[in-house]
Amino acid sequence: MTNPNTLEHLVDYLRHRVPMTGHFQIMAGDLTGDSLTLCAPLEANLNDKQTAFAGTLATLCTLSGWAMTSLVCGERGLEADIAVVRSDIAYLRPCGDDPITARCFRPDAPVVTQFLDEMQSRARAELELRAEVRSREKQAVEFVGRYCARRLT
Repeated sequence: MTNPNTLEHLVDYLRHRVPMTGHFQIMAGDLTGDSLTLCAPLEANLNDKQTAFAGTLATLCTLSGWAMTSLVCGERGLEADIAVVRSDIAYLRPCGDDPITARCFRPDAPVVTQFLDEMQSRARAELELRAEVRSREKQAVEFVGRYCARRLT
């Protein structure tokens, strides 16, 4: 049985519940102690300038935050309904790397603890996350998203 707290499981969930992820061919990337990545092939996500489509970049960043929020909730065995409620994105330079990779950074431990404590006590909490896309070793996209999680279990 697949562990429901793995990045691969979350991407599989997205493929089945969010059809556009299939069109973008989103894949699980790395999961480390301080970040996670989601990827997509450049060829399937080109714009008219032969660089990464802005919609793909925004989607990868948004979903990487959703995945991070899901994984954080899973640390306490909490199943949650998660939605991005606010986001800000800056496209700093064209992205031509293949695969396109969005990295969402895990918040500091006190922020995670406060979020999880609020989920336990109020069944609802918000978490602000930062993500980025790099291209040719420079930041191409800067993303900040606020995620609302409502406890289901």
